[in-house]
Order: sequence, then structure tokens, then C-alpha cells
Amino acid sequence: VEGKPVKVEKPDEVIPYEKKAPLAEELSYFIAHCKDKIEIADGRSGYEVVKVLETVQQMITE
Repeated sequence: VEGKPVKVEKPDEVIPYEKKAPLAEELSYFIAHCKDKIEIADGRSGYEVVKVLETVQQMITE
């Protein structure tokens, strides 16, 4: 409401994930891909990010 987050009561949702050290995973990925071509985000991926952000904003304001 008025730009402030509002709590929405919904059932809890368990999000599955692998219990790994984030920094170690990032470094492993970096080392494994040092010789590969670096993929740079393009306009399409930027558009997808904006769509997600807009959806989240709508969910917060509802």
C-alpha cells in the first residue's frame, strides 16, 4: 500500500534446493568456464527480467 510491502497470507511452500556453499559453487562455475566464450545478457533476457519484476510488483500491490 502506497509503495510499502504488504503481507499476504498464503500456505507455506517448500522450495527444493541443493545445500551447497554458494561461493564455492560460483567459483567452480567460474573456473570451469574461464576458457569458454562469455555469454552477455541480451535485450531478450533483459525483457524477461523486467516481466518478472513487473509481475512481482503487481503481486505486492494487490
